[in-house]
Amino acid sequence: MTSHRFLSIRTKIAILFVVFMTVPFLVSGWFTYQKYMKDSEVSITSYSNQIVNQINLNLDRYIKEMERVTLAPLYDLNVMDILDAHSHSISTDVFLPTNEQFKMTLFMSSLQYDRSEIRGIVMFMNDGGIFSSSGNMTYTTWRAEQNEWMNDVYSEDGGLAILPPHEVEYYISGKQTFVSIARLIREPITNRKLGIIKVDLNAVGMERILTPFNLGIDSKLFVSDKQGRSLFPFTGSDGPNWQDPKLLTTSVRSDYSELLVIGQVPMAELRKNAANLTKFTLLISLISLSVAYLLAVWASTRLIRPLMELRRKMKEVQSGSFSVRAKVSTRDEIGFVTESFNRMVSQLERLVKEVYEVRIREKEAQLSALQSQMNPHFLYNTLESISMLAIHNDQLYLSSTVANLGKLLRYTVDNRQTKVLLQDEIRFVQAYIQIQTMRLGDKFKTEIYVDPSLQIALIPKLLIQPLIENAIEHGMGEQPMSIRIHADVDGNRLRLIIEDNGKGMSETTARSVISHMKSGLNDLTQESFGMKRKGYALRNSHQRIRLLYGNQFGIQINNRLSAGVRFTITIPLEWRLDE
Repeated sequence: MTSHRFLSIRTKIAILFVVFMTVPFLVSGWFTYQKYMKDSEVSITSYSNQIVNQINLNLDRYIKEMERVTLAPLYDLNVMDILDAHSHSISTDVFLPTNEQFKMTLFMSSLQYDRSEIRGIVMFMNDGGIFSSSGNMTYTTWRAEQNEWMNDVYSEDGGLAILPPHEVEYYISGKQTFVSIARLIREPITNRKLGIIKVDLNAVGMERILTPFNLGIDSKLFVSDKQGRSLFPFTGSDGPNWQDPKLLTTSVRSDYSELLVIGQVPMAELRKNAANLTKFTLLISLISLSVAYLLAVWASTRLIRPLMELRRKMKEVQSGSFSVRAKVSTRDEIGFVTESFNRMVSQLERLVKEVYEVRIREKEAQLSALQSQMNPHFLYNTLESISMLAIHNDQLYLSSTVANLGKLLRYTVDNRQTKVLLQDEIRFVQAYIQIQTMRLGDKFKTEIYVDPSLQIALIPKLLIQPLIENAIEHGMGEQPMSIRIHADVDGNRLRLIIEDNGKGMSETTARSVISHMKSGLNDLTQESFGMKRKGYALRNSHQRIRLLYGNQFGIQINNRLSAGVRFTITIPLEWRLDE
């Protein structure tokens, strides 16, 4: 359970950095956002009120202009005369002289000039006749049942009447819907009704008048009269929704025209700029936090790097490598611990080497004692006698084998040097191979190639033979096997390569041999005569190289299942110096 809760110091430091940066940022950001949103709503509400008031002023100004237009006939005697000529009761047979039509059309066209919002100006005579600024675009007579809007005009009794959207049929193009401004015209002296002047405003014109200022993309504008009837928009609207909390509603009623102007803007539209600013701020904040997090990880990694390096070196010491040293990169508590570790490893390395050298000296002493007790000349003479006897009996192969055995004994017993020439080691290996060839026959073949320039290179004695023995032991199967031995130079290093094409080692065996070979100096096992030494020869050769030259040298094993094993010996390139 403890392993599942393990967190490295680097992770803990990084988490602390992240928490200390994120929490204050989130708290300050939340309060800043709330304050900004509140201030934005106050500012936007004030702006909306200003816009609606400005629209109301524009509407009042326009109503006053239309009022002057509807009063214009009272100041034109020709128009008043025509109105008076048609002031009698409504008739089914109405005649409008051409000169009257021309005068009235010219008069009303002058009133309509440069006013694109006006569809037409129409005068309705008491006798049922119609004069229009559009001339022949309208009918010349009207009927009361088709113009119910006249009731609103009569109710104003000469005052200005603002008519909500209604359909009219006096235009030749057919039924159309207009908002209109109309007035009942009376004779100034007698106060007698002379007719009605009516100004028809189209929807596009009304929208141009009411919306010179933009409340917002999705905003809505409503205009209603004092009876609450909708004047704008003409169609397609259910009126303002006063109860919707998602809408900001602003209204103002004109003191002059008593019209109510209502503006509604979605709260989402009001908060759009705030939302965009919030998104931008959030993006910048996320980038800043990401950079801060990366810096936190970098800082924690930099702080913990000496400890990580020390931990890695400890693992190497644990695996048996006592030559490692940790780099002291800081002058703080971690640096002090690193220096103490280096001193401790140095002492351990010195003690282990001393123990190992003592054991080597013990073995050398045992070997020297054995050699001193033996009479090598007696052995050589005996082997020579056996060889002569074999030649006498025409057993030349046996004689050659005995002679090779003698070479092995002379090399191992007489030659007490720790380093020998590469050519001498190759001769010893060739003698050993010939003995193995007698035992294995045609199933065993070898190939040796060493550049003549490397013949006088120095290598540790008895270095190659254990590898050949290992290759035979693990690689020999039912099929013939060949071993190839060659040497090359890599910079200032000598490489001796022994490879075979045998069956190779299983993965389990290979891992066991490599692990045993690389076991540390503190895992030494003393061999006794006659014991089965699987892996011990390899390990001793590998450790002997490391003791002589350092941990960067040794034996490398490359196991190729069903394709053989490749041993690579790497040692410094040394030459014999002639005395």
